[in-house]
Amino acid sequence: ASALLLTGADSAAAPQPVRISAEIGERRVAMEVRDLPHDEATLAIRRAIGTLAAVRRSLSPDDPQSRIAELNATAGRGPHATDPGTAAVLERALGFCVWSQGAQGPLGGTLYDLWEAAERPPGGPPLEAAAATAECSHLRPVDGRWSLDAGSRVDLRHFADGHAVDRAMEELRRAGAANASIEYGPVTRAIGEGPAGRGWKVTLPLFPGLVEPLEPIWLRDRALAIATTHRDRFRFGSSSYAAYLDQRDGRPAENVVAVLAASELAVDAQAFASTMVVLGNREGQFRLGTVDPAPAVMWLLGDGTGMPLVTTRHWSSLRR
Repeated sequence: ASALLLTGADSAAAPQPVRISAEIGERRVAMEVRDLPHDEATLAIRRAIGTLAAVRRSLSPDDPQSRIAELNATAGRGPHATDPGTAAVLERALGFCVWSQGAQGPLGGTLYDLWEAAERPPGGPPLEAAAATAECSHLRPVDGRWSLDAGSRVDLRHFADGHAVDRAMEELRRAGAANASIEYGPVTRAIGEGPAGRGWKVTLPLFPGLVEPLEPIWLRDRALAIATTHRDRFRFGSSSYAAYLDQRDGRPAENVVAVLAASELAVDAQAFASTMVVLGNREGQFRLGTVDPAPAVMWLLGDGTGMPLVTTRHWSSLRR
């Protein structure tokens, strides 16, 4: 990590907040602790940043030394042992695959590879074959190990950021922090009462089609993830498509500008946000009816050229 910024000082009275920011790859992370002495908070944050960076690297399929690359290299060769942290996120992602009936899960690697390498939008038998490799049944736990079928490829792009934030928050908690926040790319997680006892205020970005930002929300022992379709896109000449694929048929999500989702864990918040982009409002609302406790979700529906239609589920719980 680099580009560190520290604030706060030792105090004989109440601890002063300590905030450290750093660049991890192309992403910025910022962590703040408000209830530990300065030196303890600084050390805890530095360790948490290191944990986040290490976890994120371990889940990258493009890093040949990562746990996910190791697992992908064993496809079709029987069960493979991995570390408990990687196993936990694989289990979580596989659960989302089953819950969404294959719309979102951990096996989109072959599909995303196809779209990213194509010179024109994929279709026909090549797309159908790639989509078949994303079916939930191609990844299975076997006696504490994981078996991946030949042709399938694990890709945790819609789970990894959230899982890394959760692991970093565990590091802060082990150091004794109970009032802290972590911001990493599109994921934020906060615990405790925040600066003023109301929780941690999150200012939301200005999405395409809106003339002003959405009303801020407050997080207290919750995480928020934002999935947007206007930045990361598959581009083919003058045409572009959202980089969120329905893994049932391999086609990009349509008519969703963004989804915001809040849940206790950051990995769940990120997974809900990306899954709701793919499912949309109607199927998404139906599937969320089976979740307890239910996440708070906001959809911004449209093509990004006009005012989006905003629909929500349990969103009022984030306004204090």
